[in-house]
Amino acid sequence: MLNQFSLQVKAVEHIALLGPTGCGKSTLLALLTRAWESQPGRKQNCASVSA
Repeated sequence: MLNQFSLQVKAVEHIALLGPTGCGKSTLLALLTRAWESQPGRKQNCASVSA
């Protein structure tokens, strides 16, 4: 779970969200952009991805 998360990305910078299918990448993006409001519920850890 993220608590007190802060992210600053300049106009010329790019970021990537990596993880296995079903890990919550799209959900995280929706929450960060406030497309959805967070709600209480079950949380699970995502497996690490190695490059």
